[in-house]
Amino acid sequence: MASPQPRRWTTEPRETFNADTARKFSRYSGRNAAQLADALPCDCQPYVDILTFGRWKGLDRAPAKGQKAHHIACKRLRQYTTDDDPETVLTASIKYVAHVFCRCQTVERRGRKGGRR
Repeated sequence: MASPQPRRWTTEPRETFNADTARKFSRYSGRNAAQLADALPCDCQPYVDILTFGRWKGLDRAPAKGQKAHHIACKRLRQYTTDDDPETVLTASIKYVAHVFCRCQTVERRGRKGGRR
């Protein structure tokens, strides 16, 4: 039996956010939005008040100490090629868990840049 050819993933740079880009989304999941809206006891709205750590960081906010993230199942389509046929681009569905926080769980970040004291 021949060994499978290694996949060559197309590399995507890790997304960084600032105040302008933190609230812009390229994808939307109605199922995940409904799941979060039902699970939370507060009135926070998905994609408005419920964001990932990186997006809150772009808005100069961070989860308060001791707060636990809400987990949602997601999938992302990734494109790759194999060594057998490098011109053919294949697509794979990658499943992962996104960790999100609602506005009630966050506080404004302090403006110091020196790290810990």
